[in-house]
Amino acid sequence: MTAPVYIPPPEAVQAGATTVGRLFAETTALNPGRTALVEGDRELTYGELDARVNRLAGAMLEREVGRGDRVALLARNCIAFLEVELAAAKIGAITVSFNWRWAEAEIAHCLRLTSPRLVVAAPEYATALRAAARPPDLSFGAEYEVRFRLSGTANRMSASRRRMGW
Repeated sequence: MTAPVYIPPPEAVQAGATTVGRLFAETTALNPGRTALVEGDRELTYGELDARVNRLAGAMLEREVGRGDRVALLARNCIAFLEVELAAAKIGAITVSFNWRWAEAEIAHCLRLTSPRLVVAAPEYATALRAAARPPDLSFGAEYEVRFRLSGTANRMSASRRRMGW
């Protein structure tokens, strides 16, 4: 007697073929002027968020972060946290979100386990990362905001999107 063959429904096949980056791009295309995120007094529309995410993704590509590379992220929930998550998703990188409550030894252990190509952190966690022998490559704040004023990164992101079939 043979076991029955499982045939997944079309919805399951379609779900397995999509990515967070692609879902975000589709949502943005449908809702560019709608509010995507609110943090305190700050609001970003999907269009504004997408532009920032594309520039950050371009900055990641400049730092040779690509598909399958890990990006460590140490911060509390904030708009920048989601921007890093989405930028990594758009280029096929894997975000490794570290718990901001971890002790320095736990951070060091997870850095060794994940071997991130890029470490992004809120400024208040830079000391813990330095103690773990891996200072952040990019910190939220002024340095992070400079990434959004770089010229040319949007073009690199567009080229990356074309390579990925977006």
